[in-house]
Amino acid sequence: MRALLIAACLFMSAVVPAAASVVATFNFTFDGAALVGNNAQFINSDKVTGNITLDTAYFTTLTGFNTFTLGTVNGDAAVTALNVHVAYGGGGTADYTKNYFSSVIFDTSLLGVNLNKELVGQNVGGGDYGPWGTLKGTTVGYPVLSDTGDFEFFAKDPYASGAAPTGQFPYLLATLGGTGNDSNYVQLTSFAPAAVPEPSTYVLFTFALGLAVFARKRIKYSHRG
Repeated sequence: MRALLIAACLFMSAVVPAAASVVATFNFTFDGAALVGNNAQFINSDKVTGNITLDTAYFTTLTGFNTFTLGTVNGDAAVTALNVHVAYGGGGTADYTKNYFSSVIFDTSLLGVNLNKELVGQNVGGGDYGPWGTLKGTTVGYPVLSDTGDFEFFAKDPYASGAAPTGQFPYLLATLGGTGNDSNYVQLTSFAPAAVPEPSTYVLFTFALGLAVFARKRIKYSHRG
């Protein structure tokens, strides 16, 4: 298994060198109306849309679980842009750029995903590992963490007045930062490439990333108190 991981990493270095990195933009939507089943108690009409631009060169040294710390050389190289628009159900809108956020989590899950198409709903192994974008049930009224991957971002100052949306659980944001409550949770419903990059490089990258993700032991979440 270790040999497979090393081989995959060497292969990735060959097909996606830093000088030939692919910069890809993904559009995303988080919707309060998408909270169903055990999470129906949190349903609301808030919605978050936006886009994130990632430089795949940074992914060549990573497996499925990626944390990008913004404001650092590596983090800013990996996340070249982040634009977030909030439409509040009670009226009003707000817009935030990358400078309002401290970090981004992007987890392709244990078996990886195809980054060339809509990620939400992709089968990442079945059972506890699928589909990507799944938020499982609740525990004492709160959504449960899952092994199906993750995409969320975190506000620099989640308790400030007018705070940007901030991550709460995998695929789940609070539109009022840390100043609100469960009534303004929104769940990821779409994460898709704005345009598919040149396949000669990007498909090879996706294949190599999948090999590395499959070979590694899952890193557990440690960013929540």
